[in-house]
Amino acid sequence: MSTGALFFVIVGAYVAASIYDSIKLKQGRKNWTDSPLMQSEAKQSEQPNSIEDEKTEKNNKPGKYGKRVVYGNAVPHDRKVVLCRYCGTENMIVANGREKYRCYFCREDLPQ
Repeated sequence: MSTGALFFVIVGAYVAASIYDSIKLKQGRKNWTDSPLMQSEAKQSEQPNSIEDEKTEKNNKPGKYGKRVVYGNAVPHDRKVVLCRYCGTENMIVANGREKYRCYFCREDLPQ
């Protein structure tokens, strides 16, 4: 079969399917998306996943982040280097600050 003939077969099948769907809808039959299974899946996808929402909410909290420590550079006297408990990166934060800092890499809370 040549490519031209194959093209007409594919286009013809598409047109026939669209005509069939429009006739079905005019006759009052339900569309396949109105089936109970599709409706239940749509409801489940609309319900928020509480675990994922908590994680994204935690990671999107505003706050101060530690600075990246560059090896070879001196740490200023008013700063200290703290290791993140989760990923182990070194963060430079204010030494006597009372604010909570978060890791610049993984966004987890840093120990004071």
